[in-house]
Amino acid sequence: MLSVRAPAPLLVLAGLLALAPAPSRAQHAPPPGALRTVAPAAPAANNAATGWLVLGGAAGAGAGIVGGALAGMAYSCMDECGYRAPLWGAIVGEIVLLPLGVHVANGRKGSYGLELLASAGLGAGGVLLGQQWTDAAPYLAYLVPLAQIAAVAYVEQRTSGASGVRAGYSYSFAF
Repeated sequence: MLSVRAPAPLLVLAGLLALAPAPSRAQHAPPPGALRTVAPAAPAANNAATGWLVLGGAAGAGAGIVGGALAGMAYSCMDECGYRAPLWGAIVGEIVLLPLGVHVANGRKGSYGLELLASAGLGAGGVLLGQQWTDAAPYLAYLVPLAQIAAVAYVEQRTSGASGVRAGYSYSFAF
């Protein structure tokens, strides 16, 4: 019969290695330059519902239209009263205060600069379309603010991490 004898210290070492705990996941670092995924952050709680954002946008637009028209009237009636300065004042007031109303309705959690950019882009597009097609101007006076409210509320939700908007996974390189 063939017998294999191992030295005693080697058997003790093998027994200790068998009883040693397995390495945890934290001990396995990705190799340098490896691509790893980062789970999206949980949506922030207590963001305003979309209805409150729409109501805030409507209130901001109304305040902007009235305040801008009054400021334009005060500016243009220094020499003689015309209709252009109050009209442009109302347009600018609506473009600026509509996103502010949405932003305040959500507790100032989003990016007001991006919301202002969206509102200004849609407002400028509405003005250009109204000048190009004068027959469509009355319809644009209603449709452009509605599109602005929808776009600004969407931007507010996306930039504040509101619930209902699913964030995707982001990727980063480990060095």
